[in-house]
Amino acid sequence: CFRHAYKAAPPKAPRFLVCRLVAFSFLVFGGFLLLLLLLLLLFLLLLLLLLLLLLLAVCDMRPSRLRRRGVALCAVLACAAVLATAGAADCPVFDKFDLPNGALAARRLGEFNADTRPLPSFALTNWKDLILTWSGPRDNPNSPPVRPTGVTGFFSASDTYTASAVAQDTFALLVGDTMYGEPMKWDGDAQMFPDGRFATLMRVYNGSSVPGVCVARSFFLPPQEEFYIVEYNLGNTLNTPITVSILDYTVAPAAVASTTQTGYYDETNDILRVTISPSAHYAYGVFGGTGDVEYQIGDATGNSSPLYQFVNSQHLSGQNSYNSQSVSVGTMTTVTIAPQSDVSIFFYRILQSSSDAVVQVVERVAGSDAQTWIMQGAQSYSAWLEKGLHPKLSSYQQALYEVSLVSMKNSINPTNGAFVASFHPAYEFKVWGRDAIFAGMIMDNAGYHDEAASFLHWLSSAQLRDNDMGLHTCYSWFNGLPVGFVEPQFDSAGAALLSYLIHYKLTGDMEPITAGINMIHRLEDFFIDNDDYDGLVPPDYSIWEESSDGHTGLPLDPSHFTFTQAMAYAGLYSASQLELLVGDSGRAKAAQSRAESLRQAIETLLWVPEKSNMDGGYYCRSLNATSKQPDLRHDGSTVAVVWTGASQNTSRSTSHLKQIISTLTKLEYGIARYEGDPFFYNSVFNPGGQEVGAESPPWPVVSMFTAWAEITLYEQAAAPTVDARLQWMLDHSARGIMPAGEAVDGVSGQIVMSSCPDLYEFAGVYIWTVLMEQGLAPTPNPHAF
Repeated sequence: CFRHAYKAAPPKAPRFLVCRLVAFSFLVFGGFLLLLLLLLLLFLLLLLLLLLLLLLAVCDMRPSRLRRRGVALCAVLACAAVLATAGAADCPVFDKFDLPNGALAARRLGEFNADTRPLPSFALTNWKDLILTWSGPRDNPNSPPVRPTGVTGFFSASDTYTASAVAQDTFALLVGDTMYGEPMKWDGDAQMFPDGRFATLMRVYNGSSVPGVCVARSFFLPPQEEFYIVEYNLGNTLNTPITVSILDYTVAPAAVASTTQTGYYDETNDILRVTISPSAHYAYGVFGGTGDVEYQIGDATGNSSPLYQFVNSQHLSGQNSYNSQSVSVGTMTTVTIAPQSDVSIFFYRILQSSSDAVVQVVERVAGSDAQTWIMQGAQSYSAWLEKGLHPKLSSYQQALYEVSLVSMKNSINPTNGAFVASFHPAYEFKVWGRDAIFAGMIMDNAGYHDEAASFLHWLSSAQLRDNDMGLHTCYSWFNGLPVGFVEPQFDSAGAALLSYLIHYKLTGDMEPITAGINMIHRLEDFFIDNDDYDGLVPPDYSIWEESSDGHTGLPLDPSHFTFTQAMAYAGLYSASQLELLVGDSGRAKAAQSRAESLRQAIETLLWVPEKSNMDGGYYCRSLNATSKQPDLRHDGSTVAVVWTGASQNTSRSTSHLKQIISTLTKLEYGIARYEGDPFFYNSVFNPGGQEVGAESPPWPVVSMFTAWAEITLYEQAAAPTVDARLQWMLDHSARGIMPAGEAVDGVSGQIVMSSCPDLYEFAGVYIWTVLMEQGLAPTPNPHAF
């Protein structure tokens, strides 16, 4: 009938009409039956829901009550409800880790998987005489786990930060009967908070979340105190209680050959101790825990190690002394966590130059509980932040601004004042001269003048290259001595002279200038005396430090890079003003004359006139020192001629900026270093293999350089574009709104883990650009003051 009803039969044929009637009847009757079936199904679902709610109320979801009442059906259904809801429950621990303005709650960290690129490293100081370094398990996305996540170094000024007391500071976990005993398999997000908490959220173990429990591990190094705190937050995501045992343990670095370390339990003071050197000049103590605490002192590896004991017996043997080349101390605590709640467990690490000093710190720590110490540290951080300038920002912007500031604060060696360039271990905790000088200027402009003055004192005593040929490229963060890297790089000499002037202009403080006048003269003389390059300053490898070809590895000639020339101009003009301040008009005149001859040489030798295939002229990347041929590739660092005042031709500056933006823009508002840049893509010098999807990835530092040029040329009219570039920085910050590294993948937008976090090249330039955009700070132009 259905077939005939819709055939092209005569409209009045009896067969057609009958079939139409039958088909219609079936459709109506079938629809009515389907409706009844749906209503019945809905009724059954509602009934099942009411029954489940009733069972939950009666049984209270607790196994003890279920057994007591002997309700078998209740037990089965309640168990099913727990299984259904446990996996979807929010972690009661992770939700606590937010910023005061709620920025992270609105921007959740998202799924953590094999493609996730978390923050790989960080560091804290006590702003006095201790440095703590931390690393995650992976240094880059191409690396397997190479270490347990946790503290990798704990250094004291008592031996000029020479030796660390800690090689590993990590943990293992027993949840019910399931052992999570391979520390290198933990991975997760790491975040610094403006209150001094550095938190690591353990999102996965061996690539998967841990059923029923979540773990956060936080570190606090309270300012001016001689210890750090490790806090474990253990959360139960189930609707039943859960028992967790945690092993908190540290491993001391291996002693040098023919020497040993001694670890022992000090019963009098209830503390585990390790004497790092035979002369006991380096004493380290560990204590803490909750409830019934077990301990073990043993070797770093093998049957006597705390980790081996914990994994193989779920207990620690209580061995109270051990002598070895590498000693490990561990403490085990077992807790029962109520449903949908969490507990906190605290441990302390103390590092002192003598055994007696350790005891004194123990007594001091015992005078207050952990939360009190954490609160006092937070108050110190808050008071420090309050000293600076306060731009008007959204919650996200405020989060990145404040965490950038405290990251910069912790990048300062608390004894000598030098700024480390990156916390990433691949960068070996070096003080890059250029980066550190800019970091000092940024802190000055942000209102933190004490930090800037402290750095200038270090700068005034820094070792110069032979024959006073400028600053070394790198110095050790720990002792301030030169460290080998690509040389020469002369941009730092110009930046140094500028930094002295900026500090005076902002504070009126002559003391750093008076104390540093010898260094000022030596850098000034270097530029003035080396004037036989047609007016340019000597060739070097600044700013990108490429003494070898990125594709072949073959050596490259030094060149007169436009960035170096621009910084030299700013330095020479600054020197002329500094000499006027100290009353030496002869030197002032010589410096100003050299600055002007350099400026003219930049216009004559580095400017590329407009051609038929170009949309305006621009300043070339560099001039080869041997061939005298220009490198015509566009380079994002060359906009320094605009914001240093080296280019005083507005037409040329405008044309140059347009050329840079049109040729180097990536991901809308990011700017690449230069055309054809292979670094992080297919360079033979990639520190972590290929981390980006195409050549010339955008770099935050030149993206902000471009914003500085826009502010210089267009002033208030630049605000919308500068705002967009600042938003780009926020959008491409590391997970948890943290400063990222040197570059961003120009294809995926993910961070480059190598060098992350980069202090000046991300955190610092973001801070300064925010202040410039709001009219709270000038560009790094000596004329702007």
